[in-house]
Amino acid sequence: NLWPAVTTTLTNRLYSQYAGQTYFTVTGYLSVATTLFVNVVSSVYTAAWIKIAHQFALHDHPTVTRAMKNAGFTVLLASAACAGLMLLLTEPVLHALNVPPVFGADARLYYILYLIAYLPSALAALFITIVNGIGSSRRIFWINIIVICANLLAAVLLLAVFRMKLIGAALSSALGAALHLLVYWFLFRREGYFRAGERFRPDWMQTAAILRDSVPIALQNLFCTAGYLIVTLQANRLLPSDYITVLSVSLPLTGIMSAITSAGLAFVPPNFAAGNAAHIRAFLRLSLVCCVLYGALCCLLYLT
Repeated sequence: NLWPAVTTTLTNRLYSQYAGQTYFTVTGYLSVATTLFVNVVSSVYTAAWIKIAHQFALHDHPTVTRAMKNAGFTVLLASAACAGLMLLLTEPVLHALNVPPVFGADARLYYILYLIAYLPSALAALFITIVNGIGSSRRIFWINIIVICANLLAAVLLLAVFRMKLIGAALSSALGAALHLLVYWFLFRREGYFRAGERFRPDWMQTAAILRDSVPIALQNLFCTAGYLIVTLQANRLLPSDYITVLSVSLPLTGIMSAITSAGLAFVPPNFAAGNAAHIRAFLRLSLVCCVLYGALCCLLYLT
């Protein structure tokens, strides 16, 4: 949580210096669409982890490798389908988000690149969830530090080195995700996974089960973020672009909540599969206390 506070400040400076204020304005106007897209995709990789988590306890490397490959295939399939649908609706979406004509071309470019480039990010999100779920606390710590550093490195390369401006800002998460995937590939190979030379064949039954279980998770995400989405749409319609720009500047305040979310994704599915209801209740009590206390602290910070 301390390290992202530093890296977020650095990446904000990179975006400001090399992509300009336009980046923050465009991302502010597009936040409703990108948030909806990310929430749908996250529901798929969450469902995928829930479906395959119990298999790691069997220590059957070929079976687990096939399960991970199929989970990755399902996540990519769902991400590509959602991205394709949203790309077809590009003009209606930009119109619904009330993007001003002066930012129309930049918003369209960022929107298209973001959707296309999110595919490796979705795959990386699945595998960091798996790594967090099966690793020791020490490995979870250093892997997540590497992930944060890779994101910063991607931003430095595309913005400061190659000077790709708004295009670099849109593609930086994809490059960061590609770097993450290299780390995960090395890690899983070292532990004996992904070594079999057998040809991959999709398990359509498992894919259907993952997609089926992702629907209630996606609906839950939609209901939980409905207020944010409505307020943001109204802000796009009624408030000046300078205000939208300020709203989109990322502040390193949500790290605690993100850490608890990651811990929940890692901890709950295997314990649920094993029937450890007492462990899950204890985790939920602890996370509730932490979230309420940290939420109160953030509220005091904003009030001050």
